[in-house]
Amino acid sequence: MFLRSQEANQTARRITTDVHARIRSSITEYNAAFGRSFDAQGLVDRFVRANLHDKGHRSIVSSLYTFVLESGDRELQLLLRSIDGGSVEPLLLHFLKGALIFESILKETYTSMAGAELGSILQDGSIRSRAG
Repeated sequence: MFLRSQEANQTARRITTDVHARIRSSITEYNAAFGRSFDAQGLVDRFVRANLHDKGHRSIVSSLYTFVLESGDRELQLLLRSIDGGSVEPLLLHFLKGALIFESILKETYTSMAGAELGSILQDGSIRSRAG
Protein backbone atom coordinates (compact mmCIF):
# COMPACT_ATOMS: atom_id res chain seq x y z
CA MET A 1 0.00 0.00 0.00
CA PHE A 2 2.93 2.36 0.68
CA LEU A 3 4.69 1.60 -2.64
CA ARG A 4 7.89 0.41 -0.94
CA SER A 5 9.30 -2.04 -3.48
CA GLN A 6 12.83 -2.10 -2.07
CA GLU A 7 12.00 -3.84 1.21
CA ALA A 8 13.46 -7.31 1.64
CA ASN A 9 10.16 -8.90 2.68
CA GLN A 10 8.18 -7.41 -0.23
CA THR A 11 6.15 -10.27 -1.71
CA ALA A 12 4.85 -8.35 -4.72
CA ARG A 13 8.00 -6.42 -5.62
CA ARG A 14 7.47 -6.45 -9.40
CA ILE A 15 3.86 -5.26 -9.14
CA THR A 16 4.72 -2.63 -6.52
CA THR A 17 7.60 -1.35 -8.65
CA ASP A 18 5.32 -1.15 -11.70
CA VAL A 19 2.55 0.70 -9.82
CA HIS A 20 5.07 3.12 -8.33
CA ALA A 21 6.66 3.83 -11.73
CA ARG A 22 3.28 4.40 -13.39
CA ILE A 23 2.12 6.68 -10.58
CA ARG A 24 5.38 8.68 -10.72
CA SER A 25 4.95 9.05 -14.48
CA SER A 26 1.34 10.23 -14.12
CA ILE A 27 2.29 12.69 -11.37
CA THR A 28 5.14 14.05 -13.52
CA GLU A 29 2.69 14.67 -16.38
CA TYR A 30 0.24 16.31 -13.97
CA ASN A 31 2.94 18.56 -12.49
CA ALA A 32 4.09 19.62 -15.95
CA ALA A 33 0.56 20.38 -17.12
CA PHE A 34 -0.57 22.27 -14.04
CA GLY A 35 2.66 23.72 -12.62
CA ARG A 36 2.49 21.70 -9.39
CA SER A 37 5.21 19.98 -7.38
CA PHE A 38 3.38 16.90 -6.13
CA ASP A 39 5.18 13.55 -5.76
CA ALA A 40 4.39 9.89 -5.15
CA GLN A 41 5.45 10.12 -1.50
CA GLY A 42 2.94 12.93 -1.05
CA LEU A 43 0.23 10.67 -2.45
CA VAL A 44 1.19 7.93 -0.01
CA ASP A 45 1.45 10.26 2.98
CA ARG A 46 -1.64 12.41 2.34
CA PHE A 47 -3.97 9.85 0.80
CA VAL A 48 -2.90 6.27 1.47
CA ARG A 49 -1.44 6.45 4.98
CA ALA A 50 -3.94 9.04 6.26
CA ASN A 51 -6.96 6.71 6.54
CA LEU A 52 -5.56 3.24 6.03
CA HIS A 53 -7.36 1.92 9.14
CA ASP A 54 -10.66 2.35 7.26
CA LYS A 55 -11.55 -0.74 5.18
CA GLY A 56 -13.45 1.38 2.65
CA HIS A 57 -10.38 3.58 2.19
CA ARG A 58 -8.16 0.53 1.60
CA SER A 59 -10.60 -0.57 -1.09
CA ILE A 60 -10.32 2.81 -2.81
CA VAL A 61 -6.52 2.68 -2.67
CA SER A 62 -6.49 -0.87 -4.08
CA SER A 63 -8.89 0.18 -6.83
CA LEU A 64 -6.71 3.18 -7.67
CA TYR A 65 -3.59 1.02 -7.92
CA THR A 66 -5.41 -1.56 -10.07
CA PHE A 67 -6.71 1.23 -12.30
CA VAL A 68 -3.16 2.52 -12.77
CA LEU A 69 -1.87 -0.97 -13.63
CA GLU A 70 -4.71 -1.62 -16.08
CA SER A 71 -4.04 1.56 -18.05
CA GLY A 72 -1.12 -0.04 -19.90
CA ASP A 73 -3.30 -2.99 -20.93
CA ARG A 74 -6.04 -0.68 -22.18
CA GLU A 75 -3.53 1.25 -24.26
CA LEU A 76 -2.27 -2.00 -25.77
CA GLN A 77 -5.83 -3.13 -26.53
CA LEU A 78 -6.44 0.08 -28.46
CA LEU A 79 -3.24 -0.42 -30.44
CA LEU A 80 -4.25 -3.99 -31.31
CA ARG A 81 -7.61 -3.02 -32.79
CA SER A 82 -8.11 -3.88 -36.43
CA ILE A 83 -7.59 -1.35 -39.22
CA ASP A 84 -11.37 -1.07 -39.52
CA GLY A 85 -11.62 0.10 -35.95
CA GLY A 86 -12.89 -2.48 -33.55
CA SER A 87 -14.36 -1.89 -30.15
CA VAL A 88 -13.32 0.85 -27.75
CA GLU A 89 -15.40 -0.80 -25.02
CA PRO A 90 -12.36 -1.69 -22.85
CA LEU A 91 -11.28 1.94 -22.84
CA LEU A 92 -14.78 3.20 -22.06
CA LEU A 93 -15.09 0.73 -19.17
CA HIS A 94 -11.69 1.87 -17.91
CA PHE A 95 -12.84 5.51 -17.98
CA LEU A 96 -16.01 4.58 -16.07
CA LYS A 97 -13.95 2.76 -13.45
CA GLY A 98 -11.69 5.82 -13.14
CA ALA A 99 -14.72 8.07 -12.70
CA LEU A 100 -16.07 5.83 -9.93
CA ILE A 101 -12.71 5.88 -8.15
CA PHE A 102 -12.52 9.66 -8.53
CA GLU A 103 -16.05 10.04 -7.15
CA SER A 104 -15.20 7.77 -4.21
CA ILE A 105 -12.09 9.80 -3.41
CA LEU A 106 -14.04 13.07 -3.53
CA LYS A 107 -16.82 11.71 -1.34
CA GLU A 108 -14.29 10.44 1.19
CA THR A 109 -12.33 13.69 1.15
CA TYR A 110 -15.38 15.95 1.37
CA THR A 111 -17.39 14.03 3.94
CA SER A 112 -19.72 17.00 4.45
CA MET A 113 -21.14 16.14 1.04
CA ALA A 114 -21.82 12.48 1.80
CA GLY A 115 -24.65 11.20 -0.34
CA ALA A 116 -24.27 13.98 -2.90
CA GLU A 117 -23.87 13.26 -6.58
CA LEU A 118 -20.54 13.91 -8.28
CA GLY A 119 -21.86 16.98 -10.12
CA SER A 120 -22.93 18.60 -6.85
CA ILE A 121 -19.55 17.93 -5.28
CA LEU A 122 -17.66 19.42 -8.21
CA GLN A 123 -19.89 22.53 -8.32
CA ASP A 124 -19.56 23.26 -4.61
CA GLY A 125 -17.70 26.58 -4.13
CA SER A 126 -15.98 25.49 -0.91
CA ILE A 127 -14.20 22.69 -2.74
CA ARG A 128 -12.77 25.01 -5.36
CA SER A 129 -11.47 27.37 -2.70
CA ARG A 130 -9.85 24.52 -0.71
CA ALA A 131 -8.21 23.01 -3.81
CA GLY A 132 -6.81 26.29 -5.09
